[in-house]
Amino acid sequence: MNQEPGLPTIDVSSPGVGSWVSRHVTISAAAEHESGVVEITLAIDGAVIYSPTANSLRYEWDTTGYGNGPHQISVMARAGDGNVKTVFRQITVDNYSGFTTIPYPYSTAIVGIDIAAWSSMVSTAEGNDNWPITWADDGELYTAYGDGWGFRNEVTKKLSLGFAKVTGSPPGIEGLNIRSPSGEQVAGSGDAGRKGSGMPMVDGVLSCG
Repeated sequence: MNQEPGLPTIDVSSPGVGSWVSRHVTISAAAEHESGVVEITLAIDGAVIYSPTANSLRYEWDTTGYGNGPHQISVMARAGDGNVKTVFRQITVDNYSGFTTIPYPYSTAIVGIDIAAWSSMVSTAEGNDNWPITWADDGELYTAYGDGWGFRNEVTKKLSLGFAKVTGSPPGIEGLNIRSPSGEQVAGSGDAGRKGSGMPMVDGVLSCG
């Protein structure tokens, strides 16, 4: 319940705060006030979609008509004495084509991606691909590359899997090839050769798998 002196109390019981939802989802809310509740409305992204003649509501929301991503549910209650209160709840719609359940929620840490202009991009390892990368405990970035000769094509033999370190910030980044006789893979291009798909560092030990 959201209680403030003189204002209605509103309880949105479903969906929960920060929920990620798909297909059809039930929105449930109820309002109370000592003078009674004369109006309760439900809005999605500011547009009223339901206003029952009661002090509570239950609405089956078809999310397929909305884009994937964050949306705002708001419930407004008007008391008999004229006092009005609105509560807001942020949720995320995620309707993956072909899935009946969502495999994982949107990240709450990543709020957007900006892609730099092509003219500002830096390429110092042309011909290499497949770059898993991680921040290490020394504050530097470590990465692996596939099917190439490393930064500036310095490695004399094309590697299916090679390693490197990245320092600096764009546009002044510098890639340093790291030679590893036990880790480098020479034979096999494309899916015929071993590649790195992830590079965790735990307690100062860098791994590639």
